Amino acid sequence: MKDASPGAAEETIVVRTDIGVAVADEPPVRLPAELRYATTEPYAVCLSVGAPSAPPVDRASPALSAAAVTAFPRRTGALVPPGTEHEHIDPDGAVERLTTGSE
Repeated sequence: MKDASPGAAEETIVVRTDIGVAVADEPPVRLPAELRYATTEPYAVCLSVGAPSAPPVDRASPALSAAAVTAFPRRTGALVPPGTEHEHIDPDGAVERLTTGSE
């Protein structure tokens, strides 16, 4: 079991790519995108798209790089093998930090 204590080292995978985004009444635009996975949140994958000045996003088209999408789950599975997610989180510690006001 990995150390899930508050001071445990976080391991993170980040994949940067571009994604095609459709904006209302405009042609699709390419925006930078980032997939992020961390051992401290083994059930979550974060997707960040665009820049602060980008227009609101209505929907994403399937223009994400196939190589990036294919490699990402392989890398996350190697970091936290399926079925071992529970070994990377500390729910009791999280509850303790929340109830003592330390977070």
